[in-house]
Amino acid sequence: MILDAGCGNRCMWQIKDSENIIYIDIERQLQNKPNLFASNTALPFKNNSVDTIFFDPPFKWNCDDHPFFSFPNGNLRNEKYPQMAQNDNRLVTQYYGIERYKTRSELAAYLYRAEKELYRVLKPDGCLWLRWCTMTAMDHNNALGIFTNWQQMMQHEIGSAKRYTGETASYWFMLMKKPLQYDQKTL
Repeated sequence: MILDAGCGNRCMWQIKDSENIIYIDIERQLQNKPNLFASNTALPFKNNSVDTIFFDPPFKWNCDDHPFFSFPNGNLRNEKYPQMAQNDNRLVTQYYGIERYKTRSELAAYLYRAEKELYRVLKPDGCLWLRWCTMTAMDHNNALGIFTNWQQMMQHEIGSAKRYTGETASYWFMLMKKPLQYDQKTL
């Protein structure tokens, strides 16, 4: 089973409705509805039941008024930036949850909770594909620091290093589960 653990409007997928992928999200106003309304911090799956997870979390915080992304119904961005919406319709369907977290600490706490839950449901030989954009003060090394139970197997930059508004890049990281270290006395 493949899990998209925060599908948004499935913007990264060329095929928007694959029977091989379970698309989850908590947003109900998305144009492309998830298969399952669920939080990636409390997944309704058994331990070690998912083969591959794609995780494209929010990477910004305190962004109630950001021109490059729309909100679930697209209205806020369309009202405030009508010319941009008219010129680039693909932005209307993007949603990244960047207004959800008001501080860097809130975003980091969310990532920590999601990482623990993704670790729980992923099979021991499964892989987690994590997308991160360096558009923020939390660079990818800080974000990866939250994923302590994982071994980075691959890093791939997508797009150019000068993307959208300046010196930013997006990356996909392939992570594998490390075996949890248990104290022998507790076993």
